[in-house]
Amino acid sequence: MNYIISLSFFGVFVAALIFTVALTAFALLTLRMFHRRLAKEPLSIPVPPFIAAIATAWALSIGFVAADIWTINAKAENAAAQERSAIVRLAGSSRAGSLDKPLLKEALRNYAEASTRYEWQARSNSEPAPEVEEALQRIREMITGDELADVAPALLAKVVNDFDQLQDSRELRLGIGARSVNNYRWYLVFALTLLTLVSIAATHADRPAAGRNAILIFTTTAVVCIWILVLHANPYHGVEGIEPGEVNILPQAVALAS
Repeated sequence: MNYIISLSFFGVFVAALIFTVALTAFALLTLRMFHRRLAKEPLSIPVPPFIAAIATAWALSIGFVAADIWTINAKAENAAAQERSAIVRLAGSSRAGSLDKPLLKEALRNYAEASTRYEWQARSNSEPAPEVEEALQRIREMITGDELADVAPALLAKVVNDFDQLQDSRELRLGIGARSVNNYRWYLVFALTLLTLVSIAATHADRPAAGRNAILIFTTTAVVCIWILVLHANPYHGVEGIEPGEVNILPQAVALAS
């Protein structure tokens, strides 16, 4: 599933077409099997209302996955905004007229650039990068060491609070990137999709033409829904993921505070 999510827009579209053909072929073969069985055992075919049970479970699974994906995307955007805000405040505090600590500002710039290059772009925020850990440690040493020893306690407390938010937002970002794609929820959706097609075929065994139409309608609906969800599955990767151009707001945040 991770491979499909990482494909280009065209790649995901081709995968959706292949999935559509496979589902349709499976459903038509199942319909044919039930139609043949109907002649031998006419009372073994489920009644039409039976389809509602499995179709409802499929719809609920799609709804749960969609809600989970939108929630994760919202958290990812919020984490990026918090990280940018923390950098802006720290960089603003480091400039002349406030703390006047150019080394702190340079350390923030190094962190922002390393985060963009080694975590966002190289790892899609799936794991921490040693280069970013080193840059973060440098900022930590400057705040807790002698560099800010002459700063007023109230202002130092604000700097520490901003730095804590920077660390928390980064940890949230990495946590989202590491856990955003849960293959088991996709297995549930795919399994219920197949079972729904089986129930459609079973309940239309006595009307093959109507069954083929129902299969076509449901397959199209299912593939379109799954396709849209796949495009948004990982907020940091894939077609609809946050682009590197949007990531560059981190170095820009330091420049804005100049």
